[in-house]
Amino acid sequence: MRRGAARTLPAIAAVVVAACGGRSDAPSPKAPTAAPAPTTAPAPAPPAPEVVAAALTPMQLAGQMVVGAFRASGPAIPAALRRAIGAGAVGGVILFRENGDTVREAAAITHRLRAIRRPAALRRFPLLVMVDQEGGAVRRLADAAPVRDADAQARSGPGAAWTSGRRAAAALRRAGINVNLAPVADVAVPTGFLRVQRRSYGGDPAAVAQLAAWFARGSARGGVAATAKHFPGLGRAARSTDDGRVVVEAPLDALRAVDERPFRDLVAAGDVDLVMVANAVYPALDARPAVFSSRVVTGELRGRLGFGGVVITDDLEARSLAEGYGGPGARAIAAVGAGADLVLYGARTASALRARHALTAAIAAGRVARPRAVAAVARILELRARLAAARASGRLR
Repeated sequence: MRRGAARTLPAIAAVVVAACGGRSDAPSPKAPTAAPAPTTAPAPAPPAPEVVAAALTPMQLAGQMVVGAFRASGPAIPAALRRAIGAGAVGGVILFRENGDTVREAAAITHRLRAIRRPAALRRFPLLVMVDQEGGAVRRLADAAPVRDADAQARSGPGAAWTSGRRAAAALRRAGINVNLAPVADVAVPTGFLRVQRRSYGGDPAAVAQLAAWFARGSARGGVAATAKHFPGLGRAARSTDDGRVVVEAPLDALRAVDERPFRDLVAAGDVDLVMVANAVYPALDARPAVFSSRVVTGELRGRLGFGGVVITDDLEARSLAEGYGGPGARAIAAVGAGADLVLYGARTASALRARHALTAAIAAGRVARPRAVAAVARILELRARLAAARASGRLR
């Protein structure tokens, strides 16, 4: 800086002070105080599924454990089923081809189901809507993937199984369906009905486990829950339990090493959200059908395999249970007592409603312990909460 410029600074300062009308140390005018920014309290987190379940009435607890069907054509929903869903007395519906065998027809039904106004506590948990969409001949939606059956998927490898699960999920989401009762995780012998029907991934436990896992992962990627079936394994059966009584004769060590192996691997990897329990009898485990056996459901599936997800029964109206197991209500109580969370009735709406009524009375009277019912419904609601999130994000995990 030049010296002449330095000598002019005091004079400039004096002029500035005079212009400000006072001493140089006079306080400067305060700047206007800004209004505090409005604060918005974060919205409270919704109650956890176990909290919601604990607050439900016995009727609502029972209802959330029941999956019903209506074998009518067209989008109309029976009035009794509508009322039950609206009261929280039915928590799920299974659809069949009679209800509509295209994505568009199924979507018309699911739109009506979602429009039913349910109790406030349950509205954020979507109704469970399920189908059997395995592939090949077992496709409830004829215009939806997967076209290839399990046998063809197995020949093409894990990529084909993943693609089948993913494409099935994409179609089911368009139809408003959030649970696929697939994949079949049974290790089938050559003469077994599942092998004959090409519904099995084969007779090698490791290969079946791998292929079922990839199908389930594809399904989850598409935002639809997958169901491994039929625990502890139906691959040795010569016929379906839909057609009559089935007894699977196999030593316990063989059941565990072969038949249960795919389920064990699927559970360990966390690949499935639901496991379906078979209606067959396994003498090595129990004289009763697996679906009514606490040794099978609580001992093997929950205890030995460590499954913490939703346990669903096979159809409790199957012919294999026609004699000796009581009506729909008695079967529901027996299955829940064994450890099942969801009881499935695939033929008549009236059967599901009778089951709900019987479960309600059993919970109210303590014959089904309320904590047991609350725990089951909490697992179901947790799954449904994740399905709601998947509907927005497009993937379940």
